[in-house]
Amino acid sequence: MMSSGGISRIVGLGNYGAKYAQTRHNIAWLVLVALEARGTFGGERRKSLYGIREGNIAGMSLTTVRPYTYMNSSGDGVRAMLRDTKGSPDSMVIVHDDLDLPFGRLRIRLGGSSGGQRGVQSVIERLGTKEFIRIRLGIGRPPSGMDPVEYVLDTFTETEWQKIPALLERAVDSIIVLAQDGLETAMNQFNRDVRQEV
Repeated sequence: MMSSGGISRIVGLGNYGAKYAQTRHNIAWLVLVALEARGTFGGERRKSLYGIREGNIAGMSLTTVRPYTYMNSSGDGVRAMLRDTKGSPDSMVIVHDDLDLPFGRLRIRLGGSSGGQRGVQSVIERLGTKEFIRIRLGIGRPPSGMDPVEYVLDTFTETEWQKIPALLERAVDSIIVLAQDGLETAMNQFNRDVRQEV
């Protein structure tokens, strides 16, 4: 069954490769793992630029998508996935890390600029549109004097790891509400959520 909100493809942006798995830039892939654990998903089908897993959660059919490129080329994998699955940008949600949100904050938005997130910028450029839903996961700003590139490719601190499960749970909840009830309901519920301080 298709999700009532029209969303069926959940795309997590990250860097492909084991050495990036635990880094801040790959928090969206942690969300996909948590989402898949909440439902029943089949094995991954690998393509040259992405991997997908199809499954069911909360009575809905959803597909998780991992572009198998570096972050800066995420749009190549997303475009190939939409072409192969005959999808459109309004059928997907892009989940990604965000330096401009405090750690633990979650924001849902439709359209707008990339905000400097190069994976999102790549998706905008490859699809030729900004009109897709994003779930922004706050990772905070780097400490004074630290290069942002170094920061996003670094692993979470011990204190941050303790808070990650709550953020992942809220992100999965937001995906389910988006797919079941649509954008406006999800934004009203999660963008104003007082539990944001994790």
